[in-house]
Amino acid sequence: MKYRIVVNPTAGNGAGESAIPTIEKQLRALQLNFDLVRTERRSHAIELAQQAAADGADVVVAVGGDGTANEVLNGLMAVRVANSGRVPALGILSVGRGNDFAFGMGIPHGLEAGCQTLAQANRRAIDVGHVVGGDFPEGRYFG
Repeated sequence: MKYRIVVNPTAGNGAGESAIPTIEKQLRALQLNFDLVRTERRSHAIELAQQAAADGADVVVAVGGDGTANEVLNGLMAVRVANSGRVPALGILSVGRGNDFAFGMGIPHGLEAGCQTLAQANRRAIDVGHVVGGDFPEGRYFG
């Protein structure tokens, strides 16, 4: 299984960047096949998730808060809507200030527990909605 880790380095007032060494250490210890990329601007995680799908990732992991998770979800949904191949699963490692989505999905808090959950490959279907208007006239997905 191939993982693409998408880190928002500014999440949680810099907690995203600070978490990278721990994430890399944990994922190596669990012998996961992964690569890691950093977002550089708003909406960049959308592009990175789409690229991860094109590169054959099985799981795209959002490392950040609710905003990062939402951007990765929107990138994966763009792949699905375009019917441009297999859509990777969404994973989340919470390091942001607000992690309401992860909490609601029962994703464990803490990097060690989160990495362990990724290694166990527990998957489940979620509902995804789509809203149009406001700042996103083209629409935006949400889980």
